[in-house]
Amino acid sequence: MSVRSNLTIEAHRSAATVYASGDLTTAAVLRAIATVERLPSHVRAICVDLRGIRRTDSRALRILEAFLGRWRAARRGMSRVKLAETASTSLVAIKFAHKRFAPAPATAVGAS
Repeated sequence: MSVRSNLTIEAHRSAATVYASGDLTTAAVLRAIATVERLPSHVRAICVDLRGIRRTDSRALRILEAFLGRWRAARRGMSRVKLAETASTSLVAIKFAHKRFAPAPATAVGAS
């Protein structure tokens, strides 16, 4: 049986969206990464819409997770991943990719 993945990338002035449907394979993720890396440097936000995915290769999700972390750091940007309602993952960067984590503010000791 042939595995079918469809990718569409839509880019605007400062953001882009990757739409994926079919089966999310390692090959599909690597194709998407190659395309996203060629986006102009002023694109600093990316959304990866996986709501059209039927089946997911766990290795593909791990590759996507690692790439999004490097991409956000290199561009000082943000990313968001939209999963299908039926999807579940334990990968933190996929589940919470849209959140920016910051250390808790320090509290003064002995302050009244």
